[in-house]
Amino acid sequence: MSLLEKDGNPHAVLYADNFTPSGETKTIADDLALVVGFAEKSEAWIANKQWNLLWRDADLLFQAPRPMSVYENTYVLEPNVQRFTVAKVVNAVVPQLYKGLFFEDPPMLLRPREGTSQKTVDEKTTVISYLLDACQFKREVKWGLESLAHLGTGIWKWGIERVEKKIPRRISNQVSIDTGTGETEKVSTDAPPKIEVDVRYHNKPFFEFRRLGSILVSADLKVADIREAQEVADVQYMNFYELKDLKDSSIG
Repeated sequence: MSLLEKDGNPHAVLYADNFTPSGETKTIADDLALVVGFAEKSEAWIANKQWNLLWRDADLLFQAPRPMSVYENTYVLEPNVQRFTVAKVVNAVVPQLYKGLFFEDPPMLLRPREGTSQKTVDEKTTVISYLLDACQFKREVKWGLESLAHLGTGIWKWGIERVEKKIPRRISNQVSIDTGTGETEKVSTDAPPKIEVDVRYHNKPFFEFRRLGSILVSADLKVADIREAQEVADVQYMNFYELKDLKDSSIG
């Protein structure tokens, strides 16, 4: 069995010679070292700011844990926060925000400008509504609102992805029979049909909520808009099947 190989040293130190005059990296190994180095620095910065961000404390308050206390040589369960106070506030705020954003279906209103007919606008509304439903837009927004109400920050990721779609086609088995008039006619038999699969590729938008712990943002970001950050890393861990696909693709 062949092993996966890494494209360079992920902990290499980059110098000016590793970049082009325009600031782009020259090789894949440089890209690897740049991404890994940025991720390590961002993780260290977040670890040093845990006392300020208080994400873990917020999770503890949300879940209302029951610590153990000692009373006359016996252990007694004692709630730290009574009746899930934080969870009740979050569960009360999020539905109202959700209803305010999606008070109608589709959650948008397009108006025609000069030179555009109402029919064209209606057709665009239908297409956009279908794309939003395909990427589970409402669900992802609700998950982000829960993070926004609980931890004060919500992060979403969107873009265009290339999707492979397999379209099966059923082909029946046929034989040619002489009709006696000099012509032949095709007749289907009782044999199982053949299944041919056509593979097509198309681009579609995606929109998903990302957990705060999986997003590493450049430490020099001074505003609340993540789009203004110089660097952002999305940490995603691969499962067994994804690693197997990666190994198989590297063999070829």
